[in-house]
Amino acid sequence: MSFHKDAIKSMEDYKESALYLSVEERAYTTEYRGKLRKHILPEPKCNLTKTNQTYFEDITRGTNDVSGLKFPKYFCHMTSSQAMAVNFFHPMIRHNKINSVLKAIGINNEVANPAQKIQFEYKSSIDGNRSSIDVYIPLMNERGVYIEVKFSESEFGRNQSKDWDNFYKKYYNAARVVFPDVVNEQDQESRRWCLSNYQIIRNTVHTLGEETILALQKSRDPKIDSGKFLPINYIVFLYPAHNKSLHSQVEKAHSSLADDHLRSHVILKHWEDLLNDLDPEMRGDSELELLGQEFRGKYFFWDRH
Repeated sequence: MSFHKDAIKSMEDYKESALYLSVEERAYTTEYRGKLRKHILPEPKCNLTKTNQTYFEDITRGTNDVSGLKFPKYFCHMTSSQAMAVNFFHPMIRHNKINSVLKAIGINNEVANPAQKIQFEYKSSIDGNRSSIDVYIPLMNERGVYIEVKFSESEFGRNQSKDWDNFYKKYYNAARVVFPDVVNEQDQESRRWCLSNYQIIRNTVHTLGEETILALQKSRDPKIDSGKFLPINYIVFLYPAHNKSLHSQVEKAHSSLADDHLRSHVILKHWEDLLNDLDPEMRGDSELELLGQEFRGKYFFWDRH
């Protein structure tokens, strides 16, 4: 089976044995895309790990450190990458470990800005606040970290409508800056690549800063000099190492970035490595240690015995 199908099957098994869920929640099934599904839960709270359920009100209403979350459409799917992001990042924020997370990701010389809230389902300004980025962490000096979380998906999202005009309007000039050797509107193969890697491009251009991207949207300069644009933000693609199709797609795109400096601001990180890197921090806190066990037990199905 594919990684996606394995993940769905593992979530069905996990659900059956998750005794912190009620009998009704464990038995819940619903129709999705014409089939009865067992890996979907009746409400968002059910898709939080056991310890995180205790903090459901904080997650929905927000706290001094993190904005409240309006649960996205598919949050009740146990394979939801948004739910995975909340299940990991919210407790790390709550326990003041976000700078440790940044260091484990590979962002060593920046610290989170305590004066600004971390946001889940962050709405970027570059396309009229329509797109969401899973986690946004504001840094000092007006920089930020944009984190795209994946779990069971077979690929990073493409432009399903194959709408080149829409891509051209929003992202083309910025995409030329970050992927100068592969983005060319005159080439049909390049157009197909852009639409197939839509989500990767959408996230990666944020290295330039939202104001710069908005300015580039309006630019009519056919000879934009990519060398004059320096990355200010960090983009993180966070996904399981065991999901080979995701890794292959994002690694190929990463190798096509303009230069090494830009590549240092676009970080590929595996979930397995992130948890291992943070183990010493989490072992020093009994609740975080428990949360780490719960997180692995739910999502790292390849390690289950």
